[in-house]
Amino acid sequence: VKGHAEAGRARAEESGASQARTARGLGEELARQAGQLEAGQFGAGLQAHLSALKHALARQQAHEAEALQEAAARRGAELEASAAVLLEEGRGELEAERARGLASVE
Repeated sequence: VKGHAEAGRARAEESGASQARTARGLGEELARQAGQLEAGQFGAGLQAHLSALKHALARQQAHEAEALQEAAARRGAELEASAAVLLEEGRGELEAERARGLASVE
């Protein structure tokens, strides 16, 4: 009877150990799947964040390009005005020189 009891206890222990291994395996699988789900959600969140950053960068670059174009247009207008003033001054000096040359010939 004692041998049967020990054999029964050994089978019960083995059965319990087997159930524990199965439960541990299931727990590990659930944890792995939860980790994959979490990683997937993190990846999706990261993709959304990166997309938002790209859009913000594109808007900033467009704004900076527009500001540079406006500054270039202003500078072009300033240079054109300066060139017009210099051209008029040069014409005035040329006319004065021509008048002096004609006066000296006469």
